[in-house]
Amino acid sequence: MSDAFKSADEAEGALQAAIQENYTGVRVVRAFGREKYEMEKFDEKNDGYVAKVIKVSEGMSFFWSVGDAIAGLQLMLVIAFGVYRCVSGGMTVGTFTTFYSYTSMMIWPIRQLGRIITSMSKATVSANRIHEVLRVEPENMDEVNENMNLPFSSIEFRNVKFSYRDGESVLKNVSFDVGKGQTLGILGETGSGKSTIAYLLTRLYDLAEEGSEILIDGVNINNIPKSVLRSHISLVLQEPFLYSKTIKENITAPDLSVGEEELYQLAEIADIHDAVMKFTERYDTIVGERGVTLSGDRNRGLRLPGC
Repeated sequence: MSDAFKSADEAEGALQAAIQENYTGVRVVRAFGREKYEMEKFDEKNDGYVAKVIKVSEGMSFFWSVGDAIAGLQLMLVIAFGVYRCVSGGMTVGTFTTFYSYTSMMIWPIRQLGRIITSMSKATVSANRIHEVLRVEPENMDEVNENMNLPFSSIEFRNVKFSYRDGESVLKNVSFDVGKGQTLGILGETGSGKSTIAYLLTRLYDLAEEGSEILIDGVNINNIPKSVLRSHISLVLQEPFLYSKTIKENITAPDLSVGEEELYQLAEIADIHDAVMKFTERYDTIVGERGVTLSGDRNRGLRLPGC
């Protein structure tokens, strides 16, 4: 039953994820005319979920039916032998009635206990999935070295190798140098390791392969505290994410100490300042979940956060 409950929970999670994607990306789906494809994908996941829920129900009905059958059979046996003992004079009717009553009172709580044990399988599966999250160790941000003042003028990847848990190598002997003022473009198909290189550079993944090194100004990044490293390196992710807060709070999210003048400078660099100033609330405008209340107008040169 635990396996059946776990399979049904995972199928429900996949179904809910598909629903959420379609809710949040409904404009994209409509714009590209993918309604039929998304509906077919939903039907496939829904049918899989229904099949697994039916399997759970079949298992539950089997256990419950067997429990009821055993309880009923026991009472039938008590009645049969009780009647026989009463007829043969080995037991009085009063004694039989009392024994039957006590047996009935004992059987049904035990029967309910069996149902509870079966249902506990579902609770155990749910608890284990929660514990998977709670058991994850917090990231060790290292001690901040106050004396570390690197110029961050050069980056070197030296024979970098990296593989994920499945053991398949993503990066094999990757080496390159990037100096101050230089730009490096890395091209490759999906899954070739482009994002992995960025994550290794910021120590979102730690490099553990022997002979592999990533150096900043000649210092191995494993010897640079993560807080120092990430305060000097910025990532512009492939998919932008906006919090359901004000424009100001989204811009200053990496550094809450940013003042108003610097805030305007950052907005100017992003080419959004003029557009933001046209809003009634200006920088205090709530952007909505994932920036849903903002839009862009390429013809007029307006590019708002998230475009």
